[in-house]
Amino acid sequence: MDTNLSSNQENSIDDWKHLEISVNLIEAALRHLYFLQQFDQHPDLYSAPVAMEAIRRYETIWLPLAATHPNDNLVPPLDIHWAWHCHMLSPSYYGDDCLTLVGKVIDNNLLSLDEQEYKRALEVTKHHWANFANGEPFHVLSPECPSSGSDRYTSRCSRNLMAVMRRQRLFNYQVTLPHYMDPEILAKALNRYKKYLALKRRYPEEPLVPILVYDFDLLWHTHQLYPILYRKDTTKIFGCVLSHGYSNDPDENAKLNTSDIRTRELWKQSYFEDFFTSGGMFRSEPIQGRLHTMPNLLAERSTIIVHGVRLCLAAHDGKQSQILKLSLISRNGSSARKLLKFKGTEWKSKTPCIFEYNVVRHAFLQFDLTEKKDNKQSCSTHHYSLAEILNTLTAEQNMQLNIPLQKHEQLRPSAGCSVALCLKFGQPTSGIYRLSLLPSPFQSVKTPDNAEDLWGPIPLPMKPTDDSGTCSVALHRIFNEAQQLRFIVKVIHSKPLMTSALQVFHQEQMIAIAHMIGNDQLPQPAMSQENKYPTLDYSEGERALLIKDNIGDWAIVVGKWIGFEKAVPEAPGIPQSMVSNAVPTVPGVPGSPGKLSASVYYLRDTSANKIYYRSEFAYEVGDIQVDAAQSKITLLPKCSAIGQNICLAMSVGLLHDLCQPNDMLSSSGLTMNWTILILIFVGLFGVTTCMKIERNAKHQMRDLDEETQKVVRSALDYYSVDCIYECTVLGGRSFPG
Repeated sequence: MDTNLSSNQENSIDDWKHLEISVNLIEAALRHLYFLQQFDQHPDLYSAPVAMEAIRRYETIWLPLAATHPNDNLVPPLDIHWAWHCHMLSPSYYGDDCLTLVGKVIDNNLLSLDEQEYKRALEVTKHHWANFANGEPFHVLSPECPSSGSDRYTSRCSRNLMAVMRRQRLFNYQVTLPHYMDPEILAKALNRYKKYLALKRRYPEEPLVPILVYDFDLLWHTHQLYPILYRKDTTKIFGCVLSHGYSNDPDENAKLNTSDIRTRELWKQSYFEDFFTSGGMFRSEPIQGRLHTMPNLLAERSTIIVHGVRLCLAAHDGKQSQILKLSLISRNGSSARKLLKFKGTEWKSKTPCIFEYNVVRHAFLQFDLTEKKDNKQSCSTHHYSLAEILNTLTAEQNMQLNIPLQKHEQLRPSAGCSVALCLKFGQPTSGIYRLSLLPSPFQSVKTPDNAEDLWGPIPLPMKPTDDSGTCSVALHRIFNEAQQLRFIVKVIHSKPLMTSALQVFHQEQMIAIAHMIGNDQLPQPAMSQENKYPTLDYSEGERALLIKDNIGDWAIVVGKWIGFEKAVPEAPGIPQSMVSNAVPTVPGVPGSPGKLSASVYYLRDTSANKIYYRSEFAYEVGDIQVDAAQSKITLLPKCSAIGQNICLAMSVGLLHDLCQPNDMLSSSGLTMNWTILILIFVGLFGVTTCMKIERNAKHQMRDLDEETQKVVRSALDYYSVDCIYECTVLGGRSFPG
């Protein structure tokens, strides 16, 4: 077939419109995405031994079974489906391998079945499987799945399917954001896929294999999952089956990069548009498994039952007696509730001792040990906190505690003693969980040679160099009401890399992160009429942060500054003169600093919430409440994702900085030091005081240095207000209007 275009129509930039695709790729892509979600719920599919066992079952059972029933739509078990899926993404190899293994090309129409057809096909498949598979189970997907033979089995496929499986995990992550489920977005991607096919036909000698582009690559993958129709369509266009471009060449990456550059050049030359498309580019490596998890419930209280108490003595000559009293001490030390008291070495009672332990109200258990010997009496007091135990509980639990009693330097009656407690903790409850943030100043830090030592698994827009490797880093501590350190938040800003990030740590383990994302990941609002998923319009001042946990993407927060208005100064009047009439004074118009408008999109249940401001410096979003002026975070009882929501609270504060209009800083002449009060809370600077400065309060002005007085007066005039809030911060002062 002559692949050179001859007609004027084919030589036009609209030749792609005349390409015929035998599949409804938009509907098929939606079902394709559903299957990818199923695969992603089983990460063991991406590596041995599960993947190797799937390859064995696919080659030795599935392909022969499908060849035996060519007229039935058969539905494979998920592990086999994944191996089959990856094999079909190498269409030339797939066709040759099928002919070698079973003598025919096995077709796939699963993406065209509706829900009822799919269920019927699954029942038919199970029936055929039972008669064909020699007792091998249909569903085997589990970490312990390998039955026999996978370690010794050698694949007969001409591709390294294991390598393809690992590579497809990266692809799957790129298309997980919700806008990929929008038919309008997919329709635009289909047009780009056709444009690529037309470009490939127009330049047959060019190795046009684009990388880092996933909108139309999704459609390309979907097309390949119809092996017979893909072969038919691409042979009609090119005269042969179009390969997706992967090979076993060790220099593959270098060749793909060269091809990608050439593709972008020819695309621009042919279609007079950039190859880049919002929301359709490479995102990053998937983060799954690279962070840590913590209990979804930070327990505040639990009902505790004491079943037994035993006093263990290091030495006992029988001439001494002991009395042990157990009390519950309040956190402020104002009260002590006696729980039990006994003489001897063991407490026995027909009635168990029951009490409620509350992390906020109670400080610790107190053991008062009294020993008498030879008419002499000695006493010692010992403390033991149950808070750390309670904070790790998620359900009721029986527990044996062996509590050593510390040596008393003077009285020494407890040297070598311990108390054995037999307890039952009831179902813990969380209540309202209140946290306080203690910020620390930023330090200039040079990125180490291994950038991940500082940034962790946060993707960077470019590799740091000597010129761009310096960033600002601060570690902020978060305490509970008992003044226990619960979390540490690392804030990183890099102006050279034009990115900011957050890391949340619990017990020295990173549990959540947030980092800036742009239009490479999120579509522009104009690309679709849908408003159910996050979009980003940089030109309108919007900024976005992606929050991740150990599973993967958790939420996206998009913010925009609204309501900012510059003040119009008063125009003084001109008195009447002999030569002119009087000009009246024109009053000034007060300005407004505006505020942040932000929404959070939860990616696992596709819900969304807007930030609700309860006051000027207090807001609520989702399951958290934030009082920025007091540096307080409150987790509501319904809050389950603790670390993620703390990261969300800090992210909203960070957006206050990222979204502020430049005019608020440049036009006013204020040295606002990056931020206003609400973002000082998230740690760009540490708040030490916050007070109201009134225009006519001369005594307040006298307390300020000369430079600060100028800034205060400038702020008062700029916003045409009678007072402002002054915050002394570590590294400068901030004056919100």
